[in-house]
Order: sequence, then structure tokens, then C-alpha cells
Amino acid sequence: MPTADQQPHILMIPVTAATGAGEYYRSLTIANGLRTRFPQARIEFILNKHSRIEHSPDFPAFYVDGSPTLNTEAVNKILEDNRPDIAIFDGAGRVAQMRHAKRLDIRTVFVSSRPGKRRMGFRWRAMRHMDHHWIAQSGFSHTLSRRERFKLAVLPSAPDIYYLSALFPEPDPETRNAVLSELGIDPAKPYVLFTPGGGGWKVSGQPAGEIFAEAARDFAQDTGTQTIALLGPQYEGPLPDYPGVITCRSLSNRKLINLMHGAHILAVGTGTIAMQALALQRPGVYALTGGSDQPARHRLIERLETGLAVETTGEALYNGVMRLHDNPALRERCLENIRALGLQNDLPVAVNAVDSLLRAKAG
Repeated sequence: MPTADQQPHILMIPVTAATGAGEYYRSLTIANGLRTRFPQARIEFILNKHSRIEHSPDFPAFYVDGSPTLNTEAVNKILEDNRPDIAIFDGAGRVAQMRHAKRLDIRTVFVSSRPGKRRMGFRWRAMRHMDHHWIAQSGFSHTLSRRERFKLAVLPSAPDIYYLSALFPEPDPETRNAVLSELGIDPAKPYVLFTPGGGGWKVSGQPAGEIFAEAARDFAQDTGTQTIALLGPQYEGPLPDYPGVITCRSLSNRKLINLMHGAHILAVGTGTIAMQALALQRPGVYALTGGSDQPARHRLIERLETGLAVETTGEALYNGVMRLHDNPALRERCLENIRALGLQNDLPVAVNAVDSLLRAKAG
């Protein structure tokens, strides 16, 4: 059985591109969770050297010329040269890469969070080379289609299935107080956070971060409430200077989660950050910012009344936040509906799944 002093070796291979940051930050969250379980673990990343994401210095990285999915030769060489115990492909990877990993006796995990990637994960050729298939952000209930259940039943080497609704470091008072102090927020007064998430997408030609920041400007001007606008780590423009609004590009994932946890109201995109907001049980306004996984989630939020699903305009975001701000009964109704979902932080599920693979490999 692997222990911390045996230094398990884990290679994270997330999609890293010009738009969308959910896969990278999910992988980073898992890496930090694994580091807590296995303090001496060797955890490394394969990343796109052209990505605009600010990569964490806490974990060494191998860089390839573009998406790992499109660089099979380079990825396979890294796998062969380094021989990790486990390779975790988050939205990335091709069958040829996972097949090569299995030939090297590397355990493989495939993470899907978008419809197309989930279909890929249930192709016969792909399933044969996976030990686990983690279905991330799979909606608000975990279900498999009849076709998916059939394939799992008849394939002798079918992967184990795990469901991950939301992943984040657990909030803690010390970190929350530190980030509020860093931003100049009075913890005794309510504050509202506007952020699209990664900030790499454009909506009608305008960066999503700017749309959220403009809504924050109008809200702060009309209410005087403490207001924060995070434009996103992939936002490339200059930071706006709006009276009454604290603006910055991004925060570390731990700081962001703690900031979200204490917010009076959240206005966020409908990607990864939406599942985190719901699992943190905060009243929120949600706008589409790009990504094939978002429309279905946006519709569910509206249908289940777990928040306000609005158009991606500054006016719509402003109006949604004002509705929640002015209507305590509406906020409470949203919170009751969120609690009924039973969403939670599934980081322990991911860490335990990796632990099980390490144990199986050692055995």
C-alpha cells in the first residue's frame, strides 16, 4: 500500500488553451488535495506552453507546443521518460496516449466535463485503456444513459465511474480573513463578487470579464455595497478603474473559494465556477460565458430556481444582482432550492479514487 514516504508519482494532463480554464484549475485543485494526502508525492503537469493561464509554481510542468491532445508524440515521450504511477487526462488526451500509458503500466484516469468529451470517454476503443472515468460537473444528479450502462456491463475491462459535481479547497476563516484584508474589504459588511471565471471567452466581441466589471460598476454606484470584480486569469486587457469597485485579474483558487464563501451575492459564469458557487450554497446570478457544458447547466439553474439565469450583458447581470439584493425572500428561496440539491465538495472523492488506484498498483 502506498504511503506518503513512498512518493507516488502523478502526472496531471489538463486541457490548456486560449479560452476556458476549468480543466486546469480542477487539476490544480486535485493536485493540491493529493499533496495533502501524500505530502511527499511527485506531482507534475503537462501544459500548453502558449496558454494564457498563470501556471502554479508549486508543481513542475512539462510544456508542449499546443494542446496536449494534439501533441501525442510529445505526450507519449513524457510518459515514457517519466513513468508516473497515474496519468490523469482532464478533457485532454487521445486513445493513443492512454493506450501508450497502459503499455507502460501507468494507471489512467479520464475526466470529462463536456458532452463531447463524455461521449469520447464511452467509446469502446477509449474505455479499454481507462482505469477510471471521472464524470465532472455532471449536472445536479448523477445518471448514466442506457447506452453507457450497457457498455459498462459488457466490457470486461470497463473503467470505474466516479462523479464529481464540484471541486475546491475547503474554505477556512484564516484564509478568508487574509484575502479580505488583502482586498480592503470590511468583513463586518456584506460584499458582492462579480466574476466570469476564467475570463478567456468573448461575448458579442467583448471580453466576458469586462461585461461583469461593468455590471459591478453600476451596482456599486447605485447601492454603495462593497463590490469586487475579478476579470479572470485569461483576461488580457487593462484593468478598469471604477469608483467603488475593487478590480483585479485573478486570485489563487484557495483565495477565490474563500472570497466566494463569504459573499452576500455572487454573479458568475456558468462554467466550473457555477458548480462551486452552488456547492458553497451562495445566492447567485449566472450568465453564459462560453463552453459547450454551460447551456444545459444554465437551463437547469433556471428550471430548479437555484439562482437567476440571465443573458450575458452588463444590464442583465446588474438587474439580476439587484433583484437578489432587494429581495431577501428570493435569496432564501434560491438557498432552499440549492440545499435540496445536496451538492458538496467532491475533492475527497477524487483523492480517494487516486488512493484506490495507487493501492491497486502496489498490490
